[in-house]
Amino acid sequence: MPPRALEPIGNTVFTLATFDVPPTVSALLIGLPILFLLMWVLAHYAVGIPHKTVFADISIYMALIKFEYNNQLWGIVRNQKCASTSVLSYVAQALWNADPEEIQAHNTFKVRAPGVYIKKEYFEEYCDELAECDIRIALWRDPVDKFVSGFYHTMFAPTKAQDSLWRGERNIVEFLHNFNHYMTSATVREHCETNTARLGSDKNFYTHVFEYTKSSAIADMLGAKTVNHRATDPKPTLTSVQTQLIKGLMREDYNNGWCK
Repeated sequence: MPPRALEPIGNTVFTLATFDVPPTVSALLIGLPILFLLMWVLAHYAVGIPHKTVFADISIYMALIKFEYNNQLWGIVRNQKCASTSVLSYVAQALWNADPEEIQAHNTFKVRAPGVYIKKEYFEEYCDELAECDIRIALWRDPVDKFVSGFYHTMFAPTKAQDSLWRGERNIVEFLHNFNHYMTSATVREHCETNTARLGSDKNFYTHVFEYTKSSAIADMLGAKTVNHRATDPKPTLTSVQTQLIKGLMREDYNNGWCK
């Protein structure tokens, strides 16, 4: 996997020695670091996040919800940070008249609707099962917003489940600086990877495509009550360099049209 360890961004003060420095040397001292930084940003912008990398841990993945409703076979991809918890509620209401206020998860589906919640990680692993469906639904989110929301959701979880992952100061600068390290966590991967990783590269594969704020349309299709089970994650003010770095990591979403 190409290296993606990002340099921290901050207020760095450069101090020259008190002796005279020739103008050419001074220009090199100032210009070369800037050139290297620009080259590094461009390289990461072109690479993005690779799929199917072998990581250190194994997760209970959350990918495909496949079920029969009104004599049709439905397939909804559970794309994290794209109203996926609300969508689980809509499906549960349709399948067993679940209470809209209850938060649904794999365990409830395992008991109430065995086989509906298919635990696989990447689109390539379940695309054939999804292709069998009469109705195929994708929910997507702006790549930068999805990444940042995933960062806050996992790294500042109330359960503190990822606290032991931190290597430095707890902020997005550190997260980007040691991105490869944090992506060894399956939980972080599930929430911070691209839309493409879950949905594939072709929107035309789906019969219905919704930007995540329009997920209530799925409730209407299933005759369910709309809900919002998740609080809004904080939205930090990103620097232009941080934004470009994140866009680089999410590059394939821009190539595939999973963006505004």
